[in-house]
Amino acid sequence: MGFSLGGLMLTALGSWAQVRKPTFIVMLFVVSALFGASAAVTLHFLGGRPIQPVTFMLPFILVYVLRMPKAVALIKKALVEDRAVLALIAFTVIAIMASIFSPLFFQGDVLVYNVEKGNFVLKALEFGGSHIAQIIYLLGAVVCFVIVVGLSRTPSGMEMFANALITLTAINALFGVLDLMTFYMGFPEALMFIKNAGYAMVDQSMHGIRRISGVFPETSAFSGFSVGLLGFNLALYLKGYCQRYTGILSLVTAFLLLMTTSSSAYLGLVGVVIMVIMIERDRLLRAKIGKNVFWASLLALGVAFFLLVVFTEDVFAILESAIFSKMESDSGIERMSWNHQAWNNLIDTQFWGVGLGGNRASSFLMVVLSNVGVIGLVAFLLFLGYAVRGRQVSDSKDENIVAAAAKAGALVILLPAMASATSFFLGMLFYILLGLGCSTVGIRPLVARE
Repeated sequence: MGFSLGGLMLTALGSWAQVRKPTFIVMLFVVSALFGASAAVTLHFLGGRPIQPVTFMLPFILVYVLRMPKAVALIKKALVEDRAVLALIAFTVIAIMASIFSPLFFQGDVLVYNVEKGNFVLKALEFGGSHIAQIIYLLGAVVCFVIVVGLSRTPSGMEMFANALITLTAINALFGVLDLMTFYMGFPEALMFIKNAGYAMVDQSMHGIRRISGVFPETSAFSGFSVGLLGFNLALYLKGYCQRYTGILSLVTAFLLLMTTSSSAYLGLVGVVIMVIMIERDRLLRAKIGKNVFWASLLALGVAFFLLVVFTEDVFAILESAIFSKMESDSGIERMSWNHQAWNNLIDTQFWGVGLGGNRASSFLMVVLSNVGVIGLVAFLLFLGYAVRGRQVSDSKDENIVAAAAKAGALVILLPAMASATSFFLGMLFYILLGLGCSTVGIRPLVARE
């Protein structure tokens, strides 16, 4: 096990946080979710696999929460009564069993696409480090989800997470802007010192335009992360929560997503548009439009028009490469072959799956189905359904707004993942948002029950 400089810093900050107010450790935990291409610790016994900062921070926030009687009581209640928590635990048991027994029973009989030395190769199924890594990520996601569910339901808990997520959006946008600036100033690798996890870095240029990756290994990862933050902040803005910050952060994040030239970003933006329609559907049905929606739409159209006028040829070339001809490209054909083989893996394992991390595909749905089989998929869909359906636990309008915005952000993340995710773990941000979203029903804030 080897500690990086970031890991040592997180150890010091996590230890210091134990004697600070809960706001500090919530902020530290949420912001650490940004550094998905960084390694706090490298596990040499697993072939040098990295432990990301947010996973490394889990023990610190867990120790803190266990010293909060109110949070512990709420967590115990959730473990017994909350259907989303119970469904996630059931999925975890199924996934671990599939990950252990499928490679054992089908070893050598099933061919899977997996990563080997940074490349996707077709190889015989066997239990390995990728299974262990995905199991660790899943267990971390369960702990994260349960902690967020309990801690967010304490007094001021929802506000703490809202402030932390807004701060996370600002830092993510800052790194996105820095990525653009350093590239055009002639320093394209300026942020590489942060990306020490050993992941393969993909070329980030298309038709001479920088494909923004921020502190992520490549642009689709940045896009998948940013669309969730955009959905969260824009939902808050439309409902009048902290508009001074959520409005400008939504605008900057949307601009960066447009500049990524990533199909994942554009699918995510479609999800954001759907989210806005759902939030404003009552007004739209009455042929009305809210002031916030009007100004947000006007700014978005203005930015899009500016980009189209100034970079007309580049815009059409990028759209052709990133969207219209995506499936006919070498990359698109290769990804479809992954999905085809993943479907074969499901059939070859008699619908049990090859285990988490047992293969790679190019769709979150196909990843889950081929990894954990039909039973695992049903369990995961139940978890999503219960988490999205949620249940009201707060009489505060602001807390319901935050919870509903978090739910919207999580759903937005799912849309691009359905077309591009190559592994089960969608990042800890997804489970943070779903944990917050468990506290209310629907996309709109609700009136407290009598």
